[in-house]
Amino acid sequence: MLNPPVQFADLLDSHSLEFGGVVILLVLERRLGMAEITVTVKLFAAYQEAYGVPELRLQVPEGTTVEGVRDRLIEQHPELEQWRNLTRFGINLEFVEPKRTVQEGDEVVFIPPVSGG
Repeated sequence: MLNPPVQFADLLDSHSLEFGGVVILLVLERRLGMAEITVTVKLFAAYQEAYGVPELRLQVPEGTTVEGVRDRLIEQHPELEQWRNLTRFGINLEFVEPKRTVQEGDEVVFIPPVSGG
């Protein structure tokens, strides 16, 4: 089923028009779900080996889940596919479930299984 057409006037409120075009664009992005947020991704073990760095700063669409961030990393480095279902997730020093939504400024951690002594 197609979404009904969005009317420009429906996306704005009385405060949006007071600040000019930039605010209107931001309001449109947020209302249409196009706004992006920035998260820091800490990489360990296989993820760090694949990327060659200990952390990344990524822009992702608002509403992205932690597993959505993982999927993006695997898309860019398919050799990480073997870790898809074995990786644990953390946000801001707390273990979280894969469906947890990331927020602006979050520190996201991917923890694949590790071995050693």
